[in-house]
Amino acid sequence: MSYRYYLFLYLIQQFNGERTLSAIFHLLRGKKSSQTIQDSFLFHVGPFFHAIDHLDRRVFDRLAAESKQKGWIASVKDSRDQYAPTSEGLLALAHFEKKGSFPSGLSFTENINSESDFWLKIQLVVQTLSELIHRQSAFLPVTRREAVTESVRRFLKNVSMDRCMLADRVFKELHGFLSEIPDEEADIMVSQMSGFGMAGLTVDQLSAALKRDVFECRLLSKSALRRLLHRLAECPEDFPLLCRLQNTSRSTLSATAGKTLRYLNEGLPADAVAAKRNLSPGTIEDHIVEIALKVPGFSIVRYLPQPVDSLIQEAVLRTKTRQLKTIKELLHDRASYFQIRLALARGAAREEEAADGKSRIRTNGD
Repeated sequence: MSYRYYLFLYLIQQFNGERTLSAIFHLLRGKKSSQTIQDSFLFHVGPFFHAIDHLDRRVFDRLAAESKQKGWIASVKDSRDQYAPTSEGLLALAHFEKKGSFPSGLSFTENINSESDFWLKIQLVVQTLSELIHRQSAFLPVTRREAVTESVRRFLKNVSMDRCMLADRVFKELHGFLSEIPDEEADIMVSQMSGFGMAGLTVDQLSAALKRDVFECRLLSKSALRRLLHRLAECPEDFPLLCRLQNTSRSTLSATAGKTLRYLNEGLPADAVAAKRNLSPGTIEDHIVEIALKVPGFSIVRYLPQPVDSLIQEAVLRTKTRQLKTIKELLHDRASYFQIRLALARGAAREEEAADGKSRIRTNGD
């Protein structure tokens, strides 16, 4: 059975009918909405956020339709787009779990906002150095994204060594890293590299060549990339050149939430931040929820007094759900939707801290 069903059923089980199928699609694509970001924490599926960033909606819908036809998922609460696994679906998931697992590198999400550009930089540096040492100054670059090409141009300009030596040093840094990670991840990463007289393969092409599900290949590729970013942060002295390609900021906050945080830290109330930034109060509330999830030590007491927090936590225990409407109906006017979202966010953050940042997904051993 195909790996994509394993991934789909696992996420269906985690959401368990409390979110729509679209929520799973947006999670895998890495949609930077407050709802998707919060869901990734609430349902402990953070490693899968942005894990398949080029997922086609038609492919996803076909996967969902096939799972329905197999009797693995069924709609809940008379909803057309909210599904939970059936007993047959749980048996299928258990079967998948005996045969495989998810790559553990997915859990290194601390650089998730910059991982796409960083991967393009790595590919472009390798390609450019390969072409230059073969005396080719004109070639078709793997990307024309301006932020990436400018970063690589500065990198090449500011390194004071000849191109052959630079290529050798970059090779040694990459080789040192690749020798430490699972072979299947290393092979997939290397196979995507382009150079003189050689075009890198796409993940789809690799999937066909390796006869492995493209969903699995994409997760393996993403896992390798996240491992690399994690190693660079952990041991920068071992990667002096590759570290130059990283962004200086490693915050997992979205850029706009980071700007809101700076104003809040200056003591501005939320409504004043909204006015100053010309944003709606609801948008600032979205930012505050994201900050509560991602910034340890951020105090939410001014937005969520302890008595209200306790009421919400009691309601969550009673309803056994994270659906805002259900919780709100039980509490009536004693808590706002914003306060419920904050309480859920803080609860999810505490659970993550209790797990010491370790992934809750079933992963392969290294």
